[in-house]
Amino acid sequence: LTITSDVNVEVIFEEIPKIPKYKINLQVQGSGCVELPDGLIYEEYEIVEAQIIPEDGWEIADVSIDGESHGNSSRIHFEMDSDKILTVIFEKMEYMVNIETIGSGKVSIEPGIYYHGDVLSFEFTPDQGNLLKDVIFNGISMGVISGYTVTLDSDLLVRAVFEEYLPTLTVVCSDGGSFSTYSECSAIDGNRYTYGSNVAVSFYAYDGYELESVVVRDTGSIITPDPYNPRIELLMDRDYVLDATYREKPKGTVTIEVHGNGTVEGAGEHCIGDFVGIYLYPSEGYRVGKIIVDGIETNESGDLNKLAKKLLSDYYSEKDESQYLETLSSLVTRYVVQNRKRWDDQNFIYNVPLMLDKNIIKSNADYYNKLFKKHGIDYKI
Repeated sequence: LTITSDVNVEVIFEEIPKIPKYKINLQVQGSGCVELPDGLIYEEYEIVEAQIIPEDGWEIADVSIDGESHGNSSRIHFEMDSDKILTVIFEKMEYMVNIETIGSGKVSIEPGIYYHGDVLSFEFTPDQGNLLKDVIFNGISMGVISGYTVTLDSDLLVRAVFEEYLPTLTVVCSDGGSFSTYSECSAIDGNRYTYGSNVAVSFYAYDGYELESVVVRDTGSIITPDPYNPRIELLMDRDYVLDATYREKPKGTVTIEVHGNGTVEGAGEHCIGDFVGIYLYPSEGYRVGKIIVDGIETNESGDLNKLAKKLLSDYYSEKDESQYLETLSSLVTRYVVQNRKRWDDQNFIYNVPLMLDKNIIKSNADYYNKLFKKHGIDYKI
């Protein structure tokens, strides 16, 4: 400005208009974060880019601006033409848990939808008569496990494989004897049985031996079968290994002195407790006069008579009826076997069972009593 005369200068200052600024009201539900370039306040018409980041195990359920949904986008652009309400909803990731059972058994966890981070404790229980064979998690075999705990981070497929439990029975005999088994259910593969079945094990001592004991190997418990009926019954609800020990019977010697003319059989070494038949054959013109056993005069059947009285009195006073019947059965059986070749009775029962039950003894009582009387056995059934 060049001054050539008086000049009046008037200057008017005016306020520069301010650019409006708007605020973002951020609302977050669940676990995750929202990244904004410059905080929450922006100038009018500024374009804002928001990045939505869920935490591990979470996912974006919905993103909305002023109530208008933009789906589950992880990035969103919007213009700041007013204050904005930015709402982000995160939710836990869902996983499907599928359970498959093969065979008879149960898994403690139900199939269905679970969430990331859920802790599932599985228990695998076979039904009675079954056992667990394998557990498979997402194709990976875990073997035989009763339980397993999983923290979910993916879908899960669990297969539990059960199979029928067939308990085994193994009997190991020492020298001097053997055994046999019987069950209404036939053995499978030789020594495996149906779960819950009953198996009878009979023990047989060879000549000159007797059963000493039967031991259950894993527990060490000793089973002592009845010496007159060495048999035990097992409930097959577990595996068994039995050790049967036989021992030589103690022996005694029978010495015979004959006076007069005749032959006597039965001398020699015999096992103590065995029935010994002493057979008398007088020569022509002779008969049996006296029989003296250990200084005591007795009759022809004195050895059996004496043993019968001892056995039966012992069982009457100390044992129950079933054991008494077994003893009586043994006495009858041994007596019949010992004497049958000297009997001329046409009604003689040659096929004598090894052990007689109560009904057989009762039905043949008159017959046995007749024979006992005939041969001097002082006992009546």
